[in-house]
Amino acid sequence: MKMDSLTVENLDRRMLLDFFSLGAWVHQYTATALYHEAQKIPSDENVSPDDRPRIQMVLRAKIVGEVVSSFETLGRFCFAVRNRGKSGIASQFINMSRNRAHDFYKLCMSNDDSPESLLSIQDRHELKAIVSDYESDAFLENLENLFPILAEAYLDDDHEPTKKRRLTRAYNAIKHGNHIINNIVELSPIPVSIEKGYIPIVTRWPHFGEDINSNTMIFITRSMSQESVTEDLEFIRQVAVVLSNLAQLLIRLIDKKSLKYYTDDSQLM
Repeated sequence: MKMDSLTVENLDRRMLLDFFSLGAWVHQYTATALYHEAQKIPSDENVSPDDRPRIQMVLRAKIVGEVVSSFETLGRFCFAVRNRGKSGIASQFINMSRNRAHDFYKLCMSNDDSPESLLSIQDRHELKAIVSDYESDAFLENLENLFPILAEAYLDDDHEPTKKRRLTRAYNAIKHGNHIINNIVELSPIPVSIEKGYIPIVTRWPHFGEDINSNTMIFITRSMSQESVTEDLEFIRQVAVVLSNLAQLLIRLIDKKSLKYYTDDSQLM
């Protein structure tokens, strides 16, 4: 069976139905599981007392990873919606190989476009006639507030090139296993002040011949406090809700024959 316009629309609808019920919630489910496991560790008699604080540090760091991963999933998904071509949203999203989340969040920061313009869907006045005020207005108002917050946190354009994108650098360090720090006093040859209750993660190590300083050896910290963990979990929850609601809105537009597909697949990569 070859892909034609009707097949693309049908497959997109199937993918979106599946995505809103599980794919949109993956990071929320993972972060919740990590949080509950971290809560159990201090009283787990099967775990050595010496290992308990280290396990909690790792689980806390993994929750940070889920925060950034949720940002990336949302950015990639929104980019796929915005740039849906004749191959469809699912093809654009699933086959994506470059970091299009970065591209989408750059758009959020570089202009004052409405969420519906950023997603290349009808404006909210047209959407009212297709779906309803309740389903579209509140959702788009939430996106107006959320997109700039997520974009600023994700892009983190510090004036020092080596200090840009601290959150995503931490995510990459956690994801690739390099390097959550157990004893920063012994590790670092330069003075580093880390408050008690913070996890240090190293995101840059000096090259041969470089001076060892805060620009060549960079540490990022994340608090172990309940307040900080709750903040991260809430960010992930908000992103999951947006992903799920956006998928449902797109399904409604497909059902109403109101989702326009473009003829150009040039962004598909």
